[in-house]
Amino acid sequence: MVAGLLELFPFRRMYVADVDALLGEAPQWAALDAVRSAAPHLALWIDAAIRTRADLSEVARRGTPVLASEALSASEAEQFFRHCPTAVLSVDYQGDRLLGESALLQRLPRFGVDLIAMNLARVGSDLGPDLDRLDTLRQLAPGSRLYAAGGVRDADDLRRCSEAGAAGVLVASALHDGRIGRVQLQGLV
Repeated sequence: MVAGLLELFPFRRMYVADVDALLGEAPQWAALDAVRSAAPHLALWIDAAIRTRADLSEVARRGTPVLASEALSASEAEQFFRHCPTAVLSVDYQGDRLLGESALLQRLPRFGVDLIAMNLARVGSDLGPDLDRLDTLRQLAPGSRLYAAGGVRDADDLRRCSEAGAAGVLVASALHDGRIGRVQLQGLV
């Protein structure tokens, strides 16, 4: 799958979700290592249900750890960012409801890390990106780079995210089903 995506476009980074770990099962270290081996030059953002410093260290050995807002308290997140300042925070929402404690939002400027504006209600939904969420996070953390996630349907949505100030976009369904292809991606560069 990695080779196919890189044939489509020379992506600089890839977001990898270890669904087993996210569901409370054992992390798939061998699968993550296989992705790393398949594209050693590619920056990997790895979401693997990081809840402990040991988890953080294991993921950091393979790529950039993605911390999820619903998995950590604000003080735990702050400790993790001190330990691994290159980690990324996925600020996760289910519709309008923040998944995690609201104190996390108040500390965003202090963290100074890249943020993913993830609306899980839109993932795979074809509803379009949550540009309002992106705007809210930009106001809360003006010094952070923001990445939109969830609901991207086509190249027009990619443009809209860029115009809304997103440094990048997490896209899966629209790539896999061909609504966004090589021509559309090259047109955005």
